[in-house]
Parts: sequence; structure tokens; C-alpha cells
Amino acid sequence: LPGNIRVNKNIQLLRDVWLCKKPDSACPSTHCYVMTSDEHFPLSHEHFNCWAAAMLKGTEHATITKPPNHRLFDAVDTRGNITQEKLSPVLQRRLALKSKNNHPQASSPVINVTLGNDILGFAHTSMGPQVQMPQHKIETTNDSLLPMTHVPGEDMTITDFCTRYDLGDTILKKLQDNSFRKARPLRFLTISALKEMGFVHGEIAELRDAVEQWSTLVCN
Repeated sequence: LPGNIRVNKNIQLLRDVWLCKKPDSACPSTHCYVMTSDEHFPLSHEHFNCWAAAMLKGTEHATITKPPNHRLFDAVDTRGNITQEKLSPVLQRRLALKSKNNHPQASSPVINVTLGNDILGFAHTSMGPQVQMPQHKIETTNDSLLPMTHVPGEDMTITDFCTRYDLGDTILKKLQDNSFRKARPLRFLTISALKEMGFVHGEIAELRDAVEQWSTLVCN
């Protein structure tokens, strides 16, 4: 239908404009609406469908840079900023952590005290040899194929999934060779597991994009 063609064209335009330029470790989504305050609002396939359809109604409803007045975009106010209380709890925690990292607390004043050699020697003798505790590196990068802010979409066969999102025969065969028969188990896959299964970078990117479209953003 002509209407569907125009909606799909708008979706492609929106996806091109709002492609997230942040690395995966800094933002969970491949597409984001960037606020005037540089905060990121993740965009799912449902958001793009709603936005693209609203653009057909006229510029007073939505443009390529202005999202529509719809419940999916309730967290975005009229000035283009995020209304914190309308965000999902997951996104609220991520934005709070981002704000804390960007605004570190002022350091306490440094007070220098000069001690004599006798005092230092006494302290060293009484305390005995010091034991250095091992340090452990904490990994915080999200390695999941399904974004942290999304939930799985409708279940379907893995063949139908690859066909719907135009993933091609090579990706389908690798999934089938690893006994994937349905789409919902994809939520348990990680990027590192895909690499072990023989997926190359381009295939991983296509699969991540497909999973983002298939899944649904968690909203209040």
C-alpha cells in the first residue's frame, strides 16, 4: 500500500538520522533520540513506527527532528529533555550513573604532615611487613545480544525471524547449526558466544539490529 511505503521510507530516514554514535559500553541502543542536554533516549522499532506514521499527518504532529506527542515518547518534554519520573526504572538508573560519572564529587583538601625519621622507623617496626591485597577488575560491559532496556518480542521460528529481518542464509545456517529453532532463546545469547559460533563483525551487527527491532523497549 502507498501509505506503508511512505511509512517505511520515513522509518529509514529516522534510522539514518538517529543512529547512536556512542560505543556499546556507553549506550545500550544502536539508535537514540539525543536530547538538547546530550542525554540519550533509546529508540526501538516500535518508536520508529509511531514516529514515521505521525510524520505523514503533517509537520505540526512530527518531523524528522521532532518526535510525536505519544505515550512512547512521554519521557521527552517539549524542550527536548528527558522527564526523569516518566522513564522506566532501568533507564533512570543508567542516567543517574551517567550523571554521577560526568560530575565527580570535589576532592577533599590535602593536608601534608612531616614526620621525623624516628617516628617513621618506630611505625615501620611496630606494624610489621605490609601485605598487599590483590586487586580484581570488575567487568561492567553489557555483553548480551538483547539490550538491557528491552524485552523479547513475539516468538517465531528462527527461519521466519531471519526472513522477516532479512538476515540472509549464512546467519540462518549458523544459528541452525547451533540448534537454535525459535527466536525467543536469542535473548540468552551474548556477543562473545556469537564470536565463538563463528559470526564475523558484520553478521553480529546485523543480528543485533534485528534483535533490537524484534524486541520491545521497557516503558512505564
